[in-house]
Amino acid sequence: MGISRLLLALLFLGTLNTSFASDSKYWIIEFLDTKGAPVSARVEVADSDEKKRTGLMFREYMPENEGMIFPYDEEIVLNFWMKNTRLSLSIVFIDKHYRIIKIAEMVPFDLRITSSGKKAMYAIEMNRDWFKKNKIKSGSIVKIQEE
Repeated sequence: MGISRLLLALLFLGTLNTSFASDSKYWIIEFLDTKGAPVSARVEVADSDEKKRTGLMFREYMPENEGMIFPYDEEIVLNFWMKNTRLSLSIVFIDKHYRIIKIAEMVPFDLRITSSGKKAMYAIEMNRDWFKKNKIKSGSIVKIQEE
């Protein structure tokens, strides 16, 4: 009986962090596509150092129009990697004027750095090609609404 409980506990722990946490805060992001039409996404807010360090690591699934936003108090050059991240992601970097300054594609488990290259205040990760599919380009304006 003890081994069964141990196996059950291990299975439970293995399912943690595979979907969005219920205690997380979410914002609604509105992007403007190439024709100026709004495209919305719901994003989990990485609002602590721990959440920023962990990001989407260990997640196995992310709904189509959901992602994660990494807000910062001031503009800095932002650097991301895909350590322990099995999802294929696209990332946008946004400056203090809420303008997208860069869009990049990221490969699962890739340890190479993806940098904003310029100072940014936000990064948003979505499923790979989400921005392309929704015709969102560098230079587009973003509206951020806290829930």
